[in-house]
Parts: sequence; C-alpha cells; structure tokens
Amino acid sequence: MTREATIVLDSAGVTIVDNDDAQPAWTLETTWRLSPRPRIQVGNQPGNPDQMLYRAAHTRRLSDGGIAVANGGMGDVRVFDAGGYHVTTIGFVLDPTVEAPRPQRVYPIPGDSLLVYLTGGGLSLWDPQYRLRRESQIVTPEAPFEGELEPAGVFDDGTMLILGRLPPDAALTGLQRSTMRPMRFGADGRMIDSFGDFPDETEIMGDEVHVFGPTGHVAAADSTIWYTSSETYELREIARGGRTLRIVRLDRPLPPVTGADLGAFRVAAVRQMSDDVGKEAAEATVDSYEYAEVFPTFGQVVIDELGNIWALDYRWFDMGSDFRWTVFDHEGRYLGQVVMPYPLTVHQIGADYVLGHMSNGRGGEAVYIYGLNKPEAGAGG
Repeated sequence: MTREATIVLDSAGVTIVDNDDAQPAWTLETTWRLSPRPRIQVGNQPGNPDQMLYRAAHTRRLSDGGIAVANGGMGDVRVFDAGGYHVTTIGFVLDPTVEAPRPQRVYPIPGDSLLVYLTGGGLSLWDPQYRLRRESQIVTPEAPFEGELEPAGVFDDGTMLILGRLPPDAALTGLQRSTMRPMRFGADGRMIDSFGDFPDETEIMGDEVHVFGPTGHVAAADSTIWYTSSETYELREIARGGRTLRIVRLDRPLPPVTGADLGAFRVAAVRQMSDDVGKEAAEATVDSYEYAEVFPTFGQVVIDELGNIWALDYRWFDMGSDFRWTVFDHEGRYLGQVVMPYPLTVHQIGADYVLGHMSNGRGGEAVYIYGLNKPEAGAGG
C-alpha cells in the first residue's frame, strides 16, 4: 500500500513535499535495481597501457555513449568508446619537479566539447575531435575562501557549479559550522552569479575535535542546485540568487550514535594514531574528542539525467557492505532505495545506467557502467 506525498505551497511560494519513509512509491516488484554485473569496464586490464588508470578522479558519459576519464595520477584524460575501447588520450605536460596541474573533472558541454577542470583552477576546452580550443583560469572572487575552489558539476547551458568555503568567525566559540558558497562560473573562468551561503562542515572553535558532525552537500540540476545540510532528511532546490523553490522532506528517524559506534571508532582511531604518537597519547587524544548524538543523514547528492534526486545514506565506516541511496522523483516524491555495490563511487546517473569508479586498494582501479533496471517504471522513470 503506497501513499502520495503531501505537497503544499507555502505563503512565500515555496513548494513543500512531505514524504513518509514507511510508504515509498515503489513496491518490491517495481524497485529499481542495478544490473548484477557491469555492462562496461574501463581500466584494470593488465598488459594494456591504454587501460591504465591511476587515481582516476572523475568520469562522464559522452553524447555518443563513450566515457571520458580524468586520470589524475597519470596527468591525462582518457577517452573510450561506447564499448570501452580506448579512443585517445589527452595529455598535459607534467613537470616532476613541481606540483603541476592535473585533471580533476571532465564535463561534456553543449556542442560536444569537453571541458577539463585542472587542480589549481585551470580550465582546458577541447572540441569534438579533441583538439585544444582554449585555456583559461578560474578567477577567484574577492572573498576569504579557505583552500581552492571546488568544481561540483555543470548546468544544462554549460556553465559550471563551483564551491567556495568560508571559515567560521574566529571570534565565535563552541560548536560552529563553516559556510559553503555555491557559485556559477562560465567556461572563461569568471563568476556569473551565486546561489547564496549555506552551512557546510561542523567544527568546534579552538583545538577540540567534533566527530560525526554533519557536512553540507550540493549537486547541480538543469539550472538550479539541490542542497542538504545533512542534519535532517531534508533537501532544498535553490535558484540563482538564493531563492528556495522546493523543500523535500522525508519522515525517517535520525540514526543515533550508539555505544558500539563510539567503541568501534575509538579502537580504529587509536590504532591509526599509535604508530605516530604511541598508544597512550593516542588514547588520550581520542578520549578528548566530542561526539555527536546522531549521525548525519546524507553523504552525497546526485541529480540524474531525468531530474530524479539521489541521496547517499551516510555511514562512517566501510566494512564491505553495499551502499544505499534514497531516491526521490523530480518533484520530490519519495520513490524508495537503490542498493549499489561497495566500494562504487558514483560520478553520474543516467536514465538507464550508473557510472562510477572502484579501487581494490591494491593498485587495481577501474571505471564501470552498471545498467539501471526499472521494472514498470513510473514516476521519474
């Protein structure tokens, strides 16, 4: 038995969608599932240097079904066809004596061009024949951002979603959150506009450490962004200028941090620090931490090609168990959950596929395309 989400329009013109976790739209028979085995594998093919991937940072599906891989550790972008066969390698000059820019993101943009985002904020634009058209540099806005700006996606018009992070006010005390500023940039590297400021990482001002605190997550849609603070099961669609268009809520209990969680964390943290500072000092350090009472709700947000909203259920440990993604349709109705294999890092979700990266921790890494099966696809499908 399923129930339609409650959708209301508030006095400010914001659409609010309330969902009950116990009543997803999918049934056991209509739940979406990944194919048991990947359709395509790129990389981890010994003896084939064209298939060599090392610290592959990002991937994207091309309009012809091929795959572009930002092969950061090798300092190149590798392009494969729809069958997974190597087509070409876009090389970047790397000076071993300096920390040279490396491909960090690859984005197909209108006109079948390929935009490469490099560490350090470099931009490299390539035409459909993979000839260099233009090079530019991200122009950092005048704001006290911490660290480098971070690429977070592209919009339908080819402009980029870039994140800047502002530190908490040093005059504040206690538990605070830093600030995330999602911005829109053109392919020439200049900022066009901003989506506003939102809570990001949680920290205790001073020397104390806060464990299991929430972190903000954002994803690009067609021309808007979706944001979650990960404090509650809520996501917001934000327009340029910072106006909230839609709020999606899921009535699901917050996951408590149990005594078993604290015990497991302490054991792992002490083991990790003991080699550097000794076991006694490591135990004293871990005992000084402050711990949240509940876990964050989500660990990543992805908007698929049809506008459906995918939120990765948070977990702080990796024990080899599968990942679970909570899925809403483009209007915010709760559809259900999709299980994905460990340790797949999702880069893109299409109408009938999931593209991501896996590493086995022993130097073997590959990019995979799994089929996304939608029996009796209904809303959002």
